[in-house]
Amino acid sequence: MRFPRLTSCCGLAALCALLGAPSAASACPEKVPAAMRAVSVAESVAVSGMDVAILQVSSRENSATLLARMEKEWREAGFDVKRNAAQGWQVVSALSEKCLTTLQLNDQGGAFGYLAVNHFAKVKATRLPQLELPGGAKVLSHVLSDDDGRRGSTTVLATGQSVAQLASFYKQRLEQDRWSGVRAMSGMGADHTLKHATVSAQRGRERVEVVIVHDNGAKIIVNVATEL
Repeated sequence: MRFPRLTSCCGLAALCALLGAPSAASACPEKVPAAMRAVSVAESVAVSGMDVAILQVSSRENSATLLARMEKEWREAGFDVKRNAAQGWQVVSALSEKCLTTLQLNDQGGAFGYLAVNHFAKVKATRLPQLELPGGAKVLSHVLSDDDGRRGSTTVLATGQSVAQLASFYKQRLEQDRWSGVRAMSGMGADHTLKHATVSAQRGRERVEVVIVHDNGAKIIVNVATEL
């Protein structure tokens, strides 16, 4: 299954916490900065109630020069601009009435990073199959995507249950819900307990893959996709 790579964007939902009071600027700062090359990562992804477009950007200039220039340009244009650092990235954000734009960079033989434009327009609902949560599971994040006719979701969960318990839970639930081709694969640790497992299945054009990893209990990544 194919899903947009959001992990490299250092947690877009966390960057949204940079919002301050709305400014009077009504435009949306979404133009790629001068002297930067850009490649699309995701054109329409729903994150925390916003429609997000993500570009991977790079330049021969260093990140400090580019971030200072964009901070100055966006501030002069009337946007509410903030600077921050997060997980090794230097970030500048610009808030308008229509969107929040974040440019996050670090130096890798020149500037490298991501430009994310978070539009405030209401995100179109995506109808996808829902899987039951294991008992006591906590949702850490939930991201929707719409990529060239393929709608999908990625949900990250945390729970105190073991990998073996969770693999059995998802296998049974998928079989009970009449998914076909239910398969489970797992890996053992030196102590002969399950350290990771994957449970997958399909139902018509719907596909699901559940990845379970031992981590102070377990972390679960649930990927669901529907081809239109």
